[in-house]
Amino acid sequence: MDANSKFPDLAEFLQRKIAEIRSRKTRPVSIRSLAAKSGMSPGRFTDLIYGRRALSEFYAEKLIVGLKLERKDQVELQALISTASRKEKPRRLLTEEELSVVTGWENFAILNLLKTTDFESTAQKISERLAIGEERTTQCLNILTNLGLVKLHNGHYERTSGFLTTSYEIPSQALKNAHEQVLLKAIDVLKTTQPEHRHYSSLTLAVDAKKLDVAKKMIDEFRKKFTRQFELGNKSEVYNLSVQFFPFTAVNEAADV
Repeated sequence: MDANSKFPDLAEFLQRKIAEIRSRKTRPVSIRSLAAKSGMSPGRFTDLIYGRRALSEFYAEKLIVGLKLERKDQVELQALISTASRKEKPRRLLTEEELSVVTGWENFAILNLLKTTDFESTAQKISERLAIGEERTTQCLNILTNLGLVKLHNGHYERTSGFLTTSYEIPSQALKNAHEQVLLKAIDVLKTTQPEHRHYSSLTLAVDAKKLDVAKKMIDEFRKKFTRQFELGNKSEVYNLSVQFFPFTAVNEAADV
């Protein structure tokens, strides 16, 4: 065990899991590759596996995915999360009523703009960066403030919650409206933004409908990996990744979400 280890239980757990991973592989598995799969820098990953840093909920989630931990191991890892780190901004599940209010793409764009590096988060700067009118900006900020998602501090807006999520696979008119707003914005950006600043692609194929659940799971896993990779480093812009997988052929039932 590293003499500088401040969290020996965490170090023992992670080193044991890494040893198990290496024992199942025929080729060498490097710390750098495991760090990349976990969506963190090699330095951060090394500090965690040697117990030099406290484990936060944020990095626990990354390790769960990167090391492909089974449920029992996930529970064990989560028990090792530092008490201090649990003071981080909590996740929040938006209710149907809340989602119906924040349907516009601008609200989610503002929440993420507040995460960018060295941003002067005044109403005027938010309006300028998102190219939306001051009236609409004020309206969105009032909505977000009333929902407790942002607060005004010394003339600057700050996020008050961490990761936001919504209902999944549950019929929701508000969620449909939110998807529609994002798609309309995507059409606008397609027409007004140069190709070097965007990427649009589409694929049409014949599929086995019985594998739909597998397809959804693969898409969800891709989104998680994409997020882990691109939320690292200097955050200078706000982008949207939208994935649609839908039938061209008529189906027996209308889509619910």
